[in-house]
Amino acid sequence: METLLLGALITGIVTWVLVSTVNQDLASQRAGLGALGVEEKRVYVDHGLTGTNRACPGLREALAACREGDTLVVTNSTVSLARCQTPAT
Repeated sequence: METLLLGALITGIVTWVLVSTVNQDLASQRAGLGALGVEEKRVYVDHGLTGTNRACPGLREALAACREGDTLVVTNSTVSLARCQTPAT
């Protein structure tokens, strides 16, 4: 599937979502991403990033899912992205 995002033609969108609690409802975020053409299977989620829990398996999975021509969309701030400890790929 090809999508036009911010004027650039891309072949796919992979999305990483970080939520602060396991009880946070993601329905509206998932609906919004679906409206942009993001497939449910390409939405990766991490819950409960804290000062002591910086492992982000969802981010690692999202990075592994990216292929040439894909775009990784981070729905939170880049500060959240910087807090995660992920190996360089």
